[in-house]
Amino acid sequence: MNRERFFELLKSPCTPYVIVELIYVIAVITFNINLAYINKLLNQNFDVDRMVVQKDVIIATKVMAFENNTSWNYLFWGIVLIVIGFVIPIVSNLINNSSYKSEGVKTAILMVICFMTALNIILIISISKALLSPIVIATLILCAAGALFAIGSSQS
Repeated sequence: MNRERFFELLKSPCTPYVIVELIYVIAVITFNINLAYINKLLNQNFDVDRMVVQKDVIIATKVMAFENNTSWNYLFWGIVLIVIGFVIPIVSNLINNSSYKSEGVKTAILMVICFMTALNIILIISISKALLSPIVIATLILCAAGALFAIGSSQS
């Protein structure tokens, strides 16, 4: 690829959309790799099966407090990445619709946005499956225990 072709590619109207999507894909892949490592550590250090079957609040608390609350950080960033995955195509479509480009260019950009939407749905599903691990299960157990405690304390 020569220098002129590279600058021609950078001047393309689709380039900003593709670059934003590429950054998102790299962030999601990095997040999933790190989350897989944390899930492996959680499964090695805690009896996750017992936590799930018996709804053990003590194990759930330890899972969420693992290595300076790493589980909470991954839960937060997973939710942020899921929200960003939904927002990128919406904002891209709004920008495309309000631009002053010709209809042919807008249609090409719309095709890129449709591809981005399909890719983001696949990535969001992968994040959701990875988060549906000891982290989310422990969070749900703690929320249920907190709700039961709140109901019990309000009854007296």
